[in-house]
Amino acid sequence: MWQFSLSRDLESRLSPWEPLALGLAIWALYAADHVFDALRGRSSVREPGRKAFHRMHWQLMAVLATCSGAGALAITLSSLSDTILVSGLAIGAFVLVYFVSVHSIPFRWRGFWPREAAVALGFGLGTFMPLVPAGQLPSAALVAASIVFFLLCWLNCCAVETWEWRRSGCPYEGTPHRSTQWIADHLSGLAIGVGTGALLIGLSLGGSSELGLAGFSSGAALCLLSQGQDLLSDSILGVSADLALCVPLLFSRLH
Repeated sequence: MWQFSLSRDLESRLSPWEPLALGLAIWALYAADHVFDALRGRSSVREPGRKAFHRMHWQLMAVLATCSGAGALAITLSSLSDTILVSGLAIGAFVLVYFVSVHSIPFRWRGFWPREAAVALGFGLGTFMPLVPAGQLPSAALVAASIVFFLLCWLNCCAVETWEWRRSGCPYEGTPHRSTQWIADHLSGLAIGVGTGALLIGLSLGGSSELGLAGFSSGAALCLLSQGQDLLSDSILGVSADLALCVPLLFSRLH
């Protein structure tokens, strides 16, 4: 949604196949990540709903993740440009290093480094690299959009990871990195700060109205969610954090 919406706002050429390939690839990686976790055994007595679901249905989710990844690869090879293919391979190498580093080490070591930042960086690169014109440097507006999106994804990942860990009884093996916990504890102020920065950047860049509105609204939504997290059930809380980043849908008809 961010890729499609901001491509119009930033007047970047975008093939209709690119968002589809991106969505399939990201969903495949998300499902595969949980399937690998399910195969390693429980990290705590009480698990978040999304992890328990993948543990119960890991065979089906493994098949769906494989099909989704194969679909993304088929679209990339058949319908996207060589430039997109090269950038996709570079991002794929980054993701592969992340997967190997996360799933080949003991579970308790995951909290030794801020892996949420790596996840957010992968999201940001995968979303906005295809919008860079071939043979050119990214525009200031595109760089700004990438930074805003990276920060929002980082806040989202830190919040979900910390909230689920605390609601699971704070198991030692699943302890998030200190920076992850700090971001979750200061989410309201950080989210408003990122949202306000996005709004100011959008205004300074002239035509980037969707960047400013989407960034500010996502930040405000994360702030409100942080304040009212105790009112939401475990199954709704993580979903709500993801929905907070879906606000580009609200502004997709501005132009």
